[in-house]
Amino acid sequence: MVACFPQSRVFLPKISQPYGGEACAREGDGDPVTKLNDITVTQRTYARRPDTHTHGYAQFVMPLQGAVWIRTESHSVELDDRTLLFIPPRCEHRFYANVPNQCLVADIPAQKIPYAAGGFTHSFDRPIDATWRGIRTLLVRERNAAAAGLLYPYLAHYLFRDQQSASIRYIHDHYDHPITVDTLAALEHYETSSYTSWFKRHTGMTPCAYIQHVRLDKAKELLGTTDFSIQDIALQVGFAHQSALTRLFRQYEQETPSQYRSATRRRSE
Repeated sequence: MVACFPQSRVFLPKISQPYGGEACAREGDGDPVTKLNDITVTQRTYARRPDTHTHGYAQFVMPLQGAVWIRTESHSVELDDRTLLFIPPRCEHRFYANVPNQCLVADIPAQKIPYAAGGFTHSFDRPIDATWRGIRTLLVRERNAAAAGLLYPYLAHYLFRDQQSASIRYIHDHYDHPITVDTLAALEHYETSSYTSWFKRHTGMTPCAYIQHVRLDKAKELLGTTDFSIQDIALQVGFAHQSALTRLFRQYEQETPSQYRSATRRRSE
């Protein structure tokens, strides 16, 4: 039996650009990135002048303030801070804004989208509920390159939940309990070794690393939005001891959970 222990190493995707105040010029430049290898998250504003283009990577657009109108082949939507839009690779879209606006935009390489070759040919929108508000708050507060890579498994789960495999849904529904690779493999009807290879092809990381990403992301959300003790948060995200969560933060955030909470609150003041 292969168990996913808290000290498992976590694969961190490389991020080529930091979160920053990028303007809408990138959206209006046609297809500036023909092959995107890394996830980038930027803050952009959209202009009154309508523009139409397509690109080889996917995007999701999440307004922070104001509104932006986007039309794709499948539907039209006026996005505000209550709605986000996913635009798949190679999907032509037209966009403009009639009011001042700021949007959080993630550019996602096609190869990082689950089953990108066979699905996701149409855009879709999602309501921004409490979970999405938490994700948005984390991205805005952290404003660093690593945030996009660390949050992507958590983000992708909620964005693509309807298309996810049984084992990935299981991870997100049971991250607060012990999870073994054997259990996950059985859900997909694979032998354990074959499942690990299959999982890595589709997510870019091992099952244990993916689980740790999910637990870390949830812990960061709780640290930033609640006054729960570190021990309580550790238990809520699947760690038997606070020390396990602290080791994970020290290794991949270079700070303790308490330091992360303090820094997050200082940035929000």
